[in-house]
Amino acid sequence: MSASGKFARLSPRSPIVVSRNFCVCRAVMPPVSSPLSRWKRPESVLVVVYRRVFAEEPEILLLERAAHPGYWQSVTGSLEAEETPLDAACREVREETGIRLPAARFHDWHVTREYEIFPEWRDRYAPGITRNVEHVFSLAVSRKARIRLSEPEHRDFLWLPAREAARRCFSPSNRKAILALARTEKSGGDPASMQTDLKDSRFFP
Repeated sequence: MSASGKFARLSPRSPIVVSRNFCVCRAVMPPVSSPLSRWKRPESVLVVVYRRVFAEEPEILLLERAAHPGYWQSVTGSLEAEETPLDAACREVREETGIRLPAARFHDWHVTREYEIFPEWRDRYAPGITRNVEHVFSLAVSRKARIRLSEPEHRDFLWLPAREAARRCFSPSNRKAILALARTEKSGGDPASMQTDLKDSRFFP
């Protein structure tokens, strides 16, 4: 039951959440805000953009936040009103990197992560909202892909080998997604390997 006294609705499109004890369940999502709402929607995407090189592990694209120098991360962003996670993934990659690719090129990991919103960013969300649900995607791009930063949001970018990129990330969930991707690529891109990593406590506790 919600704070308003009404029962929350579960829909078939509610994301699947992998909990700490590896129980798979449907998440109860907060109401979608209107386009005119001042609050961010507590639902987002993480897109690990990478390129395959002649090395043991792929190179990962990291972006440095303009407002927080030294904060490196993959492409991320909140869903807009009525937007699907895949729509948001395509839009955020386009806006933050300038890369325009069809939705079919994005790999949906079919898993979500729920985490606590950093206190310094909670004023962007409605009062009482302290947790965010994150949908994980990855996107392989050409080694010749040109990056065009969204200057108000990011100040620099780097291509780094996966393990080094994971160490550079400030977000724990981002680090774990990069390591899971690297293990999958090492196994030859076997989807079963990625699903195993997603349930592995070393990557997604």
